[in-house]
Amino acid sequence: MEKVLLKSINFNIRNDKDKNNYTLIYLVLYVGEKGKNKQYKLPFAKVIAKYWNSKQQLPILTAKGMSSEMKQQQLTINQLITDIKCTLCVGNSYTIDEIRKLIENKTINIISQNEYGTLKNKGYITGVDDNESNYKEKLPKCQVLIKNKNKMPITAQFISAKRTPKATKAIKRVFKNWKENSPKSEGTLNQYYYDLMAWVKWVEKTNQRDGYSLFNVDGVIAYREYLTKKGVKPDTINYKLRLLCQVINELAATNERKKGINYIEPKLVLLKNFVKNKKQKEEITSEDITSFKVVECFNESEEFYKNLFLLQIATGQRVSDLYTILQGEYQVISNGVKIFIKVVNKKGSRPKMNNYKFSYIELTTEVKGLIEILQKSKVKESCYNFLRKEYNVILKKLFERANITRNSVNGKPLFKEISSHYGRHTFATQQVRNTTDKGSIAKMMGCTEQMITNVYMHQSDMDIINSISQAQGGTIN
Repeated sequence: MEKVLLKSINFNIRNDKDKNNYTLIYLVLYVGEKGKNKQYKLPFAKVIAKYWNSKQQLPILTAKGMSSEMKQQQLTINQLITDIKCTLCVGNSYTIDEIRKLIENKTINIISQNEYGTLKNKGYITGVDDNESNYKEKLPKCQVLIKNKNKMPITAQFISAKRTPKATKAIKRVFKNWKENSPKSEGTLNQYYYDLMAWVKWVEKTNQRDGYSLFNVDGVIAYREYLTKKGVKPDTINYKLRLLCQVINELAATNERKKGINYIEPKLVLLKNFVKNKKQKEEITSEDITSFKVVECFNESEEFYKNLFLLQIATGQRVSDLYTILQGEYQVISNGVKIFIKVVNKKGSRPKMNNYKFSYIELTTEVKGLIEILQKSKVKESCYNFLRKEYNVILKKLFERANITRNSVNGKPLFKEISSHYGRHTFATQQVRNTTDKGSIAKMMGCTEQMITNVYMHQSDMDIINSISQAQGGTIN
């Protein structure tokens, strides 16, 4: 008899919906035979569905309310499955007859060693009549290993003993809908995609059961525990969980609810009672800027990012909008007194809905000169994502080289924390100090007055006192 390559051994129960009754355990073998994958299925034991661990493919050995006799039954089945797994080695080649004999011998040995005897165990070991087994032969009286007549098509997924992916497909459907219909910006959608695909990877790489049960509270908490063990920061974990709950709740609002997907209140799964690790930004002082302007650069990239940061301090723009300016994508506007450039903001604009946000930047001599220098550099030809990542790395080197080592408001040396966004905060704070109203600053930076007040401006006590004095018509000494 020709040998076949054993590719996978799995143990599945016939019915997992009726939790309180016995159901068949099937031994499912996937083999390579004559260049094709084939599946063989054999019923050989029974188990109460609620006492079966589908992920581990083993009986649960102890549970609340389980009698001593039931525990003995579970232990017997567990020993039988373990022996079969040890006997049949995936990757080895056997004849079908050899597989049959190995399984039969192990089954007989287990029953003979059972203190209850063979017949008393018929309720859970080989107690399978012809009707229940769909006329498949049963052990230990099995003489032939019957090929499953109703075999499923064999794929890599089945060989890995995984079910048809449901949860991951649902996640991808939601994101596809967001991409086509959501008013969210491209950058936001890209971040959502990255975080959702991280969840999909967790499902696939950690052998999770890819079903809608992952969308209940326990499933979300399991993902939370995984992120916690990986050392992800609590506030980052909560962000990822809120996003996952958003997807689940969107599915629950559709016909998917009929499949058992229910609304989840995020507060049930979010981490609580932790100190948020949120770094505060601050103004780069005039002394810092002076030191930065004279720092020595050793290559074209360092020179480019040095000038880019000076442009950011002078304009208050995001990196994405600076990149737009360097590509020459802006409109020049003049009122006869001053010249401005109008830039479409990448963040906040919704091209699909024909809804755009703008920044209005005064084209001063300093700003014009920096733009001209930067546009001549070859570094600007790099893609935006590369430019953004390299920017902060080189910025830290330049600050350290400029000896800007004072501690920031977060208690760490500034050169270790500096990032491009500090330039935006510096611009806002300087404009407020120059008594520019917040509405105008918001139009210049492409944001809202609320953002200026709550995020970007960092007034000192003296700034506040001076602004009060000016409002009252007083003089500043």
